Amino acid sequence: MIYFVFASAACNLTCKYCGGTPEDLMMPEKPTYTIEELAKFLETDSDPVIVFYGGEPLINIPFVTGLMKKLEGKAHFVLQSNCTLLYRLPTEYLLKFDCILASIDGRKEIYEDYRQRDGLYDKIMANLKDAVVRGFKGPIVARMACSLSTDIYKDVIYLLHSSDFKFHSVYWQIDCQFDAPMNARWPDFPGWLRDSYLPGLRRLGDEWVRGMKGELEVYDGVKKVEAMEEEEKKKVGSISTVETKEEDVVKEGEHEEKEKEEETREEGEKKECDEKAPITSSSSSSSSSSSSSETTFHPPTVFNIIPFVSVARSILTDTKEKLRCGVGHNAFSIATNGDIIGCPCSNGYDWNHLGHILKNKPEDLPGRLAPQKQCKTCPIKDLCGGRCLYANMTQYWGDEGFDIVCSSVRELIKIVQDAMPTIKEELKKETIDMEPFLFPYARYSLEEIP
Repeated sequence: MIYFVFASAACNLTCKYCGGTPEDLMMPEKPTYTIEELAKFLETDSDPVIVFYGGEPLINIPFVTGLMKKLEGKAHFVLQSNCTLLYRLPTEYLLKFDCILASIDGRKEIYEDYRQRDGLYDKIMANLKDAVVRGFKGPIVARMACSLSTDIYKDVIYLLHSSDFKFHSVYWQIDCQFDAPMNARWPDFPGWLRDSYLPGLRRLGDEWVRGMKGELEVYDGVKKVEAMEEEEKKKVGSISTVETKEEDVVKEGEHEEKEKEEETREEGEKKECDEKAPITSSSSSSSSSSSSSETTFHPPTVFNIIPFVSVARSILTDTKEKLRCGVGHNAFSIATNGDIIGCPCSNGYDWNHLGHILKNKPEDLPGRLAPQKQCKTCPIKDLCGGRCLYANMTQYWGDEGFDIVCSSVRELIKIVQDAMPTIKEELKKETIDMEPFLFPYARYSLEEIP
């Protein structure tokens, strides 16, 4: 089974969306039990996966390395971390991890806004590159918090194609249903979902499908994001022109002058882009005589966008899913005081308390937690699995808010269902294979459904 082990309830960052402090988590800052006591509890599990969790687990490196040494050869290890302290982890132990989940929220400016720390993005990229230089060969997954400033299309595209570090895959978790009422922090969550998230998700799905068909252009993701932002500015300007005709008449001369400047700048950018773009011709001289460079495309590729890939896997393998995070059936959490809880985000709730490492055994735990209420009768429950036990049990946003969030899952599943004919056709043609769909994301503690 999977065990989220709180190495520390404290964190060295104060992210806008997070409540990850010892006070919020309602547990001591560091483990009060011994490593030997936890190892004894795990003895009857033949295949434990230890996910070091927090807070920030690398605040307590002696505990992390101590438990790894004690369980060497008896367990698999995953690190879920903000990676600020990754450089301090001794190489001997770094190389023992099966997977690293790096908390990184998309574009640099979004990440640093959420983290409230200028310059941090570059430090994290340096730490991840250092891990690879030191010999880490396992998957490093970008784990995004999708919050108020997130543009899901731009941020995922950035991490896939433009990041300073090449991530194995990208996952995101929507920052919702953790407090009440629905718009306590969000200015307008339904509006953001309707106008930003869902259109971005569809656009992302379209590129994912075209990637499998070999129809996705090779591009510099940074330039693509910048081009998208410029296009949006134009649209806003166009709308403003329609809504304020009288003001535009007064400023017509100024507006025309700006348009000319914009056209001149765009022509310069296009020229620069054409000069730098990759070409498919075998001769570079042939491209210079052409009016525009030919476009190159990715070979048929299943880009590892975890929510899409995971839902597709369930359909391809005809699997009826339980909670994809595993909570309640094969994933449990060990608080710093030794309490065994289900969801690691839900300490302090009676329904989530399952026992203690000194009083219980792993075999006592499965089957005691499962989504209730709306999820029990939902028509997509076998594909969704329940999305989030915390949201289901607390119902902080009420029935209306719960359904609004669920609409995002329904759209995700629809996108993948619509893609299935293409996926099956490309699998049949052997232009892609099943390997990307079978990667064990759930085993590495990824919830799969945002």
